[in-house]
Amino acid sequence: KYDDEIIGIAYAVNDNLSLSWNRYSSTQRGAGDEVEQETDAVNLGYTIGGMTIGLQDAQTDDAGYVKDAKDDTRTLSVAVAF
Repeated sequence: KYDDEIIGIAYAVNDNLSLSWNRYSSTQRGAGDEVEQETDAVNLGYTIGGMTIGLQDAQTDDAGYVKDAKDDTRTLSVAVAF
């Protein structure tokens, strides 16, 4: 029993560089209290030929639907197409 809402905005700076911001809100409904988990993420992607390099920085409040739990992540990805 979850109620989810996802919004985001993306901007292509040029053919190679893109930026985006996303917010994911999820409310867990159960027998007890309702807990809302909320994540904000900023993404940066850069494409060079067949290779894409991506960076993401995300912060989550009430992580795992645990009140006052925080989770911060940073992700680097490299994808290559042949």
